[in-house]
Amino acid sequence: MMVFIINAAIASMILMQNYGDYAAVIESNANDNILCVVHNNRRIEKSLGMVNAWKLLLHDIDKDGFPEVLIGVKKKAHFDPVEKKRIRIYSLDENGIYPFYFATFAPGEILDFAYYDDYLLLLHPGNRISALQWDEFGFVGESFYMKSDHNRESQQNNYACLCDAQSCFAVFWDQKAWHAQSIKNCGR
Repeated sequence: MMVFIINAAIASMILMQNYGDYAAVIESNANDNILCVVHNNRRIEKSLGMVNAWKLLLHDIDKDGFPEVLIGVKKKAHFDPVEKKRIRIYSLDENGIYPFYFATFAPGEILDFAYYDDYLLLLHPGNRISALQWDEFGFVGESFYMKSDHNRESQQNNYACLCDAQSCFAVFWDQKAWHAQSIKNCGR
């Protein structure tokens, strides 16, 4: 069990995520958001600035034995001045936390994201889902539109869950094609 000690007068925890024996948390105070990762009772930190973080995931994207930290942020970008949901990814090693990939231009507006097997799944407006895989220099993949089937509950046990403001979807690969079905909730 990992325990984070947070001085409540100074900081508050925004998001927390576990991956194997790694734990990550984003702490917030009046001047900064700080990404903290604990592994083998060692804590490493990275200042994120005053970003509006809305999701935190850990997953070993590049298969180097260390999980990457995926952070959903709502912000403007240098080449895109519109505030919207974006993904920042940081890599980890024994010595620190480093920028890995910052998605300034994702394939459309992002409502939610999840990892399923080796795929980064993005939920977009209009029931469109992108299934992206890391290829050493960035993400590549495909997008598909989900057919609405709100009367049928997913019978699949192994799936990623994506949610927007109104509904949740079970997304999975059956060795032939991507599928997405409406579900009541993701247990969130």
